[in-house]
Amino acid sequence: MARFFEAVGGAAAVCRTDRMGALGSSQGSRFVLHPAAVGFAAHHSTRIAACRAGDAKRKGKVERPLRQLRETFVPEIEAEGPPESIDELNRRAGLWLDTHVHAVASRSTGARACERLIVERPFLSPLPADRFDTDYVEVRRVRNILPLFSYGGARYSVPPKTLGQLVEVRRPVGSERLEVRWAGRLVAVHTAAEGSGVDVWGPSAPPGR
Repeated sequence: MARFFEAVGGAAAVCRTDRMGALGSSQGSRFVLHPAAVGFAAHHSTRIAACRAGDAKRKGKVERPLRQLRETFVPEIEAEGPPESIDELNRRAGLWLDTHVHAVASRSTGARACERLIVERPFLSPLPADRFDTDYVEVRRVRNILPLFSYGGARYSVPPKTLGQLVEVRRPVGSERLEVRWAGRLVAVHTAAEGSGVDVWGPSAPPGR
């Protein structure tokens, strides 16, 4: 959502969404946003409005782009073979968008999305001066004997002075980089391990020390 606002050059007054578990939780007919979603909305001066259960008119508009993606882009990826990296996937997705989405006129407006955006952009609110923090952030406790903490099934090293302490683990969206902070200071940087049950040591803390 943050990247979409940046791409179109502003924030919408209302963001219509399905009842996604990543954004909130259903409580009967109500949908309660998670604190991070509330913070995102406040940061951009927007309102996140969830579709009502069984509301096909609104929910269909939210899910239709996903159906188009599943029925055209995914088969194309399967036919050409899986991408070797996220960058390659994004490149192929960009070509697909230019051909199958941006170049096609909407049945509702009769205009292409890029043409419609020119008309609607003046109605968007300006973006905040500071970008919303979209990193995954979790708190982990370092073990008391070995300077390791667990994350995603693997164990990562930190300086011995953090033994038994709480550290903040930060991972940007779409990145394998793990940044570890203790008392607000960066103390370690790792690349996320593939698989679980492995120990990842930094250059200053080799195995056996």
